[in-house]
This record gives sequence, structure tokens and C-alpha cells, in this order.
Amino acid sequence: MADTEFPGAPARAAMPTWYPDLFDSVAGRITHGRLRATRAVNTELLATYWAIGRDILDRQDSEGWGARSSTGFPPICGSSSLMLAASLRAT
Repeated sequence: MADTEFPGAPARAAMPTWYPDLFDSVAGRITHGRLRATRAVNTELLATYWAIGRDILDRQDSEGWGARSSTGFPPICGSSSLMLAASLRAT
């Protein structure tokens, strides 16, 4: 397999006059899309943690604090005892 060399970017003077506007538009869309995606993920995670906290509090109300149901959380990627404690304090 022969080494392939890719041509460099054309000189700025060789680019069409509309290119900077198109580039700015594309970059703006990518930035906006990333922000919207991040916001959606954070919203979903927050709702999940609130639901977990609510489930724990409901179980504690029905079975009492220290009941076996509130111990022994399985290891979940991205979760920790600090996050669970924070979700309990937030509800």
C-alpha cells in the first residue's frame, strides 16, 4: 500500500467568498447541537437521580430507616454513594 499524501488546505485567496460564512454557520450548528445534547443528557440524569432518591425515601418511609432494602446497591457505572446521598438530600 503506497503512502497517500493529502493536499494541504488551499490558500485563503483561492477560497470562494462565501466559504467563511458557510464555515461559521456549520461551526455554529455543531456548537449549538453539542450544547443541546449536553443539556438533554444532564436533564435526564437529574431526573434519574431524583427518581432514585424518591424511591429510596418511599421505601424508607414504608419499611423504616436501616431496613435491609436501603443497603447493598449494585455497582453502577457512573454512580457513587456521594451521588445517592446527594439525590436523597435533594428530595
